[in-house]
Amino acid sequence: MQLNKTVSKLLKNITFMVGSASESGLSEFAVELEDMKKRLDKPLRVAVVGVMKAGKSTLMNTILKEKILFTGTLETTYTVSWFKYGEKPALNIVFYDGKEESAPFEDLEKWTVRPADAEKHLLDEVEYVEIYYPNEILKTMELIDTPGLQSTHEKDARNTYNFLGQRLSEEADKVTAENASKAEAIIYAFSRSAAQTDADVLDAFRGETSNTSPVNAIGIFTQADRAWDVMRNPEANPLELVASANERYKSQLKDKLYTVMPVSALPVEGACGLNNRSFDILMRLSEVDKETLIESLSFAELFTTDPSDETMPVSPEDRSYILRQFAQYGIYTATNALREGITREELQKYLYDRSGVGDAIELILRHFGNRALLIKFDHMFRRLRQTAGKIKNTVGTDYTDKTVCENIIEAIDTFREEEHSFCELDVLRAYYDGEFEFSDEITEEQFLQITGENGSNCEAKLGFTNPASISDLKHEARERSKKWNGIANNIGTTVELRLAAEVIVRSCNEMHYYLDMLSGF
Repeated sequence: MQLNKTVSKLLKNITFMVGSASESGLSEFAVELEDMKKRLDKPLRVAVVGVMKAGKSTLMNTILKEKILFTGTLETTYTVSWFKYGEKPALNIVFYDGKEESAPFEDLEKWTVRPADAEKHLLDEVEYVEIYYPNEILKTMELIDTPGLQSTHEKDARNTYNFLGQRLSEEADKVTAENASKAEAIIYAFSRSAAQTDADVLDAFRGETSNTSPVNAIGIFTQADRAWDVMRNPEANPLELVASANERYKSQLKDKLYTVMPVSALPVEGACGLNNRSFDILMRLSEVDKETLIESLSFAELFTTDPSDETMPVSPEDRSYILRQFAQYGIYTATNALREGITREELQKYLYDRSGVGDAIELILRHFGNRALLIKFDHMFRRLRQTAGKIKNTVGTDYTDKTVCENIIEAIDTFREEEHSFCELDVLRAYYDGEFEFSDEITEEQFLQITGENGSNCEAKLGFTNPASISDLKHEARERSKKWNGIANNIGTTVELRLAAEVIVRSCNEMHYYLDMLSGF
């Protein structure tokens, strides 16, 4: 609450400095300022990005627990799809020229999926599609599905970079929008391995405005089930099979992503889109002898095309249909569950629990949610600072406007230096950037707790998972202050770690002071 008050005071000061936009050269800044202030009351904007065929739309469907977006084996997403909460499903089409057009929800595929060449001219004019939908998670996060980066179709990649306000290439910069990122946090989707391409793409999101870092970026390895080998070990959990590779991804991208989590997204998406036909196919396949089904699934091409297989009470056409919806691992796991008596209503949760999606969503909500307001404030100040800097450097801007912009930039910089929450955020980024490290896991865990990984209240920042008395909290804050003061004053401590330790000492002291006030002494 205190941070809200200090930010509100700063924004009033900046508004006063801007004055009447219609009588100055700061109209662009005034519009930006009003837009940023409105965004503070809305859910955190989270973009799902990644290279082509990384499983972004499938991941979106599993997060929402509904089969809403169209997916396939080829590149399908053509326009940016921005999910917002709405009482009733509806579409709003936003064009590059500023025009908007309402459309029935049933037209979603028409406005978002790669069209035939003859129909491309219309979608090429679309900047993004707003999708209003009654899904509870959208009250916490607005989710933005994007076309694949590094796409074979340059327009797809440009759609994403345009929307997010990032650079595609020197040549494409001429046509990409200069506006800053519309997303405040990022979920980065991988399909197989973390290649140099992924690192390069993530670097593009580390600009002056978005400053993407592990604070507001998480990686999801979407297709863990591809590691599953039906013949060698059909009972193996794909999440365990990709564990070593996943650790390698985390190591390669530790300065860019908070973590990388493996999930088996396709089987969950299949369960979300379960209809009478697919359930009937799964039921009939569950009647097949398990060993026979294992042998048939081991060769996907034969599973879908062999008409002479009399052991399969399912036509090749139906087998192909169910394979597209669930993949081999999903079919095997679903039929096993049905043999054990799982009902149709229970099947989605069964696959959901085994897929890793639930854990991934919990992490996303915790990691982003615990710092959502701070992430939005940080994004806003970077955006305002960049806009003020651009106006200040514009040839022809009069002296008064330049002075106002300089004062705005100074006010933002001073605020960030003096507001302790931003000091914590800055040392957290420095930690993720590898500027310092810790000698033991306990100290590292304490650092993450105090900088807000588990929440912003005293109990979370001091590592208490259950309610604690003020006396216990004060004692822990005092002990941690002593410990981190010792780190700060240790002759062997690096300059970077010393600066971070001094911030943590102040955090502990402020909590102790606050707790003193609560207890009345």
